[in-house]
Amino acid sequence: MNYREKMEHFLVDKFNGRIKPLEIEDFETINKHKDNTFGFSFAGLMLYCNGMNEKAISHYAPMGLLYNDGENIMGIGIFKKGVAEKNIYVHIVAPRGKDWMKCIDEIEGNLKEYSEEKTYAIIVRHIKDNEYNELIEAGYQNIEIDPWDIQAPQEDETYNNRLVELSKIVKNEGNDIVVESLTNEEAKNYKKKTRLAYNRFRNFLSYNNAELVYEKYTPQYIDVAKSIVESHFASLKNRVGSTPQDYYNLIEKSFYEENKVYAYIGFLKIQNEKIPVSLFIGEVIGEKNVALYATFATRNIELKDDVNTIGFSAISQYCYVRIFSMLQKEGIKFADLGGSELDELNTFKKQLGAVLIDTYWAIKICWQIQKNELKYK
Repeated sequence: MNYREKMEHFLVDKFNGRIKPLEIEDFETINKHKDNTFGFSFAGLMLYCNGMNEKAISHYAPMGLLYNDGENIMGIGIFKKGVAEKNIYVHIVAPRGKDWMKCIDEIEGNLKEYSEEKTYAIIVRHIKDNEYNELIEAGYQNIEIDPWDIQAPQEDETYNNRLVELSKIVKNEGNDIVVESLTNEEAKNYKKKTRLAYNRFRNFLSYNNAELVYEKYTPQYIDVAKSIVESHFASLKNRVGSTPQDYYNLIEKSFYEENKVYAYIGFLKIQNEKIPVSLFIGEVIGEKNVALYATFATRNIELKDDVNTIGFSAISQYCYVRIFSMLQKEGIKFADLGGSELDELNTFKKQLGAVLIDTYWAIKICWQIQKNELKYK
């Protein structure tokens, strides 16, 4: 077993059923505690606690660990910042319940007793400002003392323009989609940008007698979905934070068959070809509110030489509009797009009408080096 799997087994054994590997069967348990927040959902915990990333592989708990004592609930993921790094960080994800702080203290106390591997720090993430303040009062610190990444100290919670009110960006009129001009203050510099981009891609489709069709995502598309995600990451000039493997649980696990999950895969039909280009997977997090955890539209595909590519670069905006339209038809009013590692992606979400919903990280350094030895603080 590697460092992560050993620590997972230790915690599961110590907590006598209160900590266990996260499994599909936990979907309904998590569903009962949802509170309209991005971090706390089955997909959210599965994404942020995942054991698929090469920095933190776990065959024992590939979706991470779940703490649940009946009243308090949270996700647990164990990570290093890089494959060659030594320091181990225990991530507590979206803690919920009236005694959540005591639960984290108990986890820390047990980790202190674990002699085989030393927990360098505990990070609590996907928390609101009041929870962040409680942690600071209890001795935690701002993540700036040990940023997860220099460019993205709080990974994809570094920038937080995320919540879209669908009626303010799209309107369904029969089979047509009308893209609205944005009116919120944060979008004042690009009120019509999404509409213009949507129309550019529609023109691309028209020029080439093509169409972009969405189908319900099912297990038959697992390999295709992975290819979309991998193509997206391969095209990034500045890869910060996530890896393709982080999304494999979302793709591989059958949780998307639940009635509170919306999952779609998109294909570009052009010149007798059906090219996979888009993947969206979201979960209901509250009444008429969906969080989107996989949001991919790749431009990294090969088109034939005689294809008129004018407007193709607007595929991302076009796909978001299509997904917003489909969600609206399902009665959904809000879409939480999640935060962003970089300002560039945050700006893109502003152009879709996303408003600011801040979430925070807090860190407690548990061990420090004194005379070449690790000492518990």
